[in-house]
Amino acid sequence: MKIVRHWPTIFTAILGGLLFYFLSVPAGALVGSMLVTAIIELRKKSEERLIISDNVKKSVRICMGTLIGLGITAEGFYQVRFILWPAMFVTLALFVLTILMVVILHKLYNFGITDALLSSFPAGLSEMSMNATDFKADPVTVTTMHMVRLISIVVLIPIILKIIIHFM
Repeated sequence: MKIVRHWPTIFTAILGGLLFYFLSVPAGALVGSMLVTAIIELRKKSEERLIISDNVKKSVRICMGTLIGLGITAEGFYQVRFILWPAMFVTLALFVLTILMVVILHKLYNFGITDALLSSFPAGLSEMSMNATDFKADPVTVTTMHMVRLISIVVLIPIILKIIIHFM
């Protein structure tokens, strides 16, 4: 498989990411490039699809870890002592709700247990989508579940906040 024949997909994905970013779509660079790539790849035969190597995936994860690490400051680290108990409470509550969602997805909707777990974790879209293939889950299911969650949050949170602020 020659990478040259995949340049149109890669280039179009970059354009899709930039377009969504400049249109101020929440998580636009990620969503735009993912959406454009999915549209292109869905039209291809399986043998024509672009396969990303494990080394490239690891490199992307290293870059993501670096970006997250760069966002940690001494001031933010110092603030942890003030929010440690609320953070632990929220973590415990999310853990309980996640287990509940896993059971519902698995028992009521016949999700595989790995698909249910990765679809329910309150984590980032890109992280869970990348983990799906590592854990032999269905990346389409996991990505779709997180996309719906992300879009719902982006659309509903401003509306809910306006309503709450209005009545406070």
